[in-house]
Amino acid sequence: LREKEGNLAQALKAFEESLEFGRKRLALDSTNVVALCNVSIALDDIGRVKATKGELSRALQAYEASLDLRLDLISRDSTNAVTLGNLSVSFGNVGDTRMALGALEPALQAYGEALELSRKLVALDSTNANARRNLSAAIEKVGGVREAQGDLPQALKAYEEALELRRELMAMDPTNATNLRLFSIALNRVGGVREAEGDFPPALQAYQEALELRRALLARDSTDMTALR
Repeated sequence: LREKEGNLAQALKAFEESLEFGRKRLALDSTNVVALCNVSIALDDIGRVKATKGELSRALQAYEASLDLRLDLISRDSTNAVTLGNLSVSFGNVGDTRMALGALEPALQAYGEALELSRKLVALDSTNANARRNLSAAIEKVGGVREAQGDLPQALKAYEEALELRRELMAMDPTNATNLRLFSIALNRVGGVREAEGDFPPALQAYQEALELRRALLARDSTDMTALR
């Protein structure tokens, strides 16, 4: 609640208290899975606040500590979908922060781990729309690093794979506003790389398709500012 109100100092204090409580429980029983989960969540919360405050190195420290705990948890049960999902989130958090710090190769390594886990989750349940959505996001992040590195062919390959996944999600639920928005973002990313490569007709086609989707979103909700971005 404090974080949503913009009171980051109070939010951080609450999260640090939660972390301290969780660590005390772990000191009593290092095998307590619930305590391990709670500590990892508190570390994620702290990392998020630190990142919001611009303290990226401290955010990375918290996210990496959370990641270590989740690697411990996955070593105990490598087939648990929730644990796999949480580990994927941790790798994504680490990747995002490394990316923000300009550490592209380490970011790519973390995103690659998140991507592998996302593929496993889809393999466990191919009908799970949220798992497929998360997979498309993981692929897109890999594409973002490749683009930042100037590797446009690999960036385009990733963006087009993410685009196809989102096209499938659109087909599964064509009225879902989130799917529409994510599909338009993927089209814009493909268009951007095509344009950078000098391949203008396909770039224009992607941009125009994205524009039509944004117009459809605005027609549904004229107050939706995300459709204007």
